[in-house]
Amino acid sequence: MSGCAMVWSAVVQLCGFDFVAKEVAAMAVEFAQAVGNTELSPTPAEEVYSRKVFIGGLPLDSTAQLLLSTFSKFGPLTIEWPERKSKNFPGFAFLHFQAERSVHLLIDECYNYRKDLFFPLSTSTAKNKPAHIRPWKLEDSKYILNPNAPIEPRRTIFIGGIPRAVTASEIATRLSHLYGPVCFLEILLHPATLYPMGAARGTFIQESAFIAAMKSKFLELPEGGIMKRVRMKPYLPSEQVCDECGGAKNVDVKAVYFCENASCLQYYCETCWDRFHYGKFADGTGIVHRPYARINGEVKLLTHPSHHSCDHSKVQIAQ
Repeated sequence: MSGCAMVWSAVVQLCGFDFVAKEVAAMAVEFAQAVGNTELSPTPAEEVYSRKVFIGGLPLDSTAQLLLSTFSKFGPLTIEWPERKSKNFPGFAFLHFQAERSVHLLIDECYNYRKDLFFPLSTSTAKNKPAHIRPWKLEDSKYILNPNAPIEPRRTIFIGGIPRAVTASEIATRLSHLYGPVCFLEILLHPATLYPMGAARGTFIQESAFIAAMKSKFLELPEGGIMKRVRMKPYLPSEQVCDECGGAKNVDVKAVYFCENASCLQYYCETCWDRFHYGKFADGTGIVHRPYARINGEVKLLTHPSHHSCDHSKVQIAQ
């Protein structure tokens, strides 16, 4: 097995539940394809990077052609500009190298200042302006507290909108400090570039920590000297059983909802959602509760359960 694939296959052996193991196994193949036939250093300790590299602090007159001519000496690459929501120059771009080895060559020519990397970039208006180079180390994508610790998918959360530079360890530390110990955290990567997609998922050791995070709903993470507020959601694993009936009411459907109201914060199948929100077990407040549900692979907060209309008075409740 290549050194590229070994990075991810090792994680498969550490993870004790299928929804992580299967995706990590697929990542091993994707990673090998992304890196291509590049020969990594024979030194086992050498770090492995995404082929996509952030470059910030660009001079106003920077162009894609300028970046290509400057950085092509490290290997073939393309330039990816961010989507411009205004006419203002964004000041950053992404270098997308064909080979992972090119990232190592780039890093070797950068200088380190206060733990950040900089590369002198010259344009017609600026000479040797320090451009901020921020490569992504693949080891920063995973945090595993204890390979032997049990991992429970139902205590897993999804976090969206995370800052580009934050690591899995930093997120796990923040969650552990606020809510309780985290045993696993993974930053989701783009399959082609292995660069962060701006989302993560983490699993708590204790049920109480998961509930505390769901009550909070939001998490603050550092970004450029300020704290960015991001949303936390339940992960909604596909094989999760209902907390009320244990799967007895809906064997095939499983738990398709997670109630976000602080008085519930648990998983429901369709039948039990209706019984405990609108039926004889309801206290009258459940009619305004909103469920999380997985729609087309994405967990969304709905205004009402998707299995019936929003007119709850017409819902037939199975007692």
